[in-house]
Amino acid sequence: MEPAEPEQYAALERFDQDPDLAELERLLAEFNLFRLLGLGSAEETHSRILAWLLNPRENHRLGAAFLNRFLAATTDLDRPDADGSAAQVQREWQHTVDGQPGRLDLLIRDEEQRFLCAIENKVYSGEHSGQLTRYRRALENRYPDFTRRYLFLSPWGILAQDAEERKHWQSVDYNLICQLVEETAQDFADTISAEALAFLRQYANVLRRDILDDVEVRDLARTIYERHSAAIDLINRHKPDYQMEVKAILSEVIQEQEGWELERVMLNQKDRHRFFPVEWRDFEAFPTGKRWGQCQAMVLFEFYTLPDSLELHLCYCSTEWESVRAAIDTRFRAFDNLVHWRREYEHDRHYLGFTIAKGILNSSDFESWDAEAARAKIEAYVSAFAQNQYPQIRDAVIECFKEFEVSGQP
Repeated sequence: MEPAEPEQYAALERFDQDPDLAELERLLAEFNLFRLLGLGSAEETHSRILAWLLNPRENHRLGAAFLNRFLAATTDLDRPDADGSAAQVQREWQHTVDGQPGRLDLLIRDEEQRFLCAIENKVYSGEHSGQLTRYRRALENRYPDFTRRYLFLSPWGILAQDAEERKHWQSVDYNLICQLVEETAQDFADTISAEALAFLRQYANVLRRDILDDVEVRDLARTIYERHSAAIDLINRHKPDYQMEVKAILSEVIQEQEGWELERVMLNQKDRHRFFPVEWRDFEAFPTGKRWGQCQAMVLFEFYTLPDSLELHLCYCSTEWESVRAAIDTRFRAFDNLVHWRREYEHDRHYLGFTIAKGILNSSDFESWDAEAARAKIEAYVSAFAQNQYPQIRDAVIECFKEFEVSGQP
């Protein structure tokens, strides 16, 4: 390794002594229980907190204040006589439409005002299986004489996939939630308990840092980089690559599983590690994929390593056996117990997939890297997956292969 030049040492010293760097470190080091427990990006966490804040009878001592502010900001209804105190808030409202069960994330219902507000919450996930249509139909059937509002909540205010549903579901983003939480914490600082106030401030903090783009942190980081780009670029050239360490762990763990075959053609991709059951090789349709270069597999499992997360997907690409791919897609849309949501990786629909698991490793694992602890978490997840979801997914794909090989219809 070449020794550092004197100007490089000087650049590092100036960088280390910059007071703005100390301020940035202070902002990032603020204690936050959500981040400590790895809950900042967990969808259920945000649904639980929203249900707590929106419920007038919860122990936050806000009454219906947060609920009224939320409804005023998200609905176009004129409700001058409604104070919200009679509203009920239910998590995971269960229903069945056309024999298909579903669970709406949040339902606000006011029997006195004959009003309801449905909230479908998506954090790092997307709509699937026509769920918004089913939720709306279920509420129309159950509460035909209620005034109904439908809110589709996400970090960036994404729209419903179906054009028809966009007429019914209003897009709401987490910037609004963060704003309401911060305003509520400020306006009720003398009313609520110190514990509740600290909770609201920490929740707003985790929304800004983990869900939204924190402007204060972003601008300060940009200023520091512009002032010390030479030192930061030097540090970046020598920083550890945890994604590569995760990839090495995955390679070993996958090969330790009986019946799992590592896809070696694509091993040069740092963030993706793919494998498949050896049984899939027995079918003519399997090696007919068209979109992954020399890798000709139609369907694969994929570990996807982000800088702050490790996920597992089931992916499939375009193929000569399009009817098989369509059958796989249809089958897994109905398997909510096995896979969570469907995504399009390319607009031409050549590369599709389902997410099986998120947060196998999370941001705290990467921020405080411990290779042995990371390996233990990966091994524990893979062991549980191999015993539970994996056999069902493997066999479901095999059934699709068998069905179309018997029919002779690619």
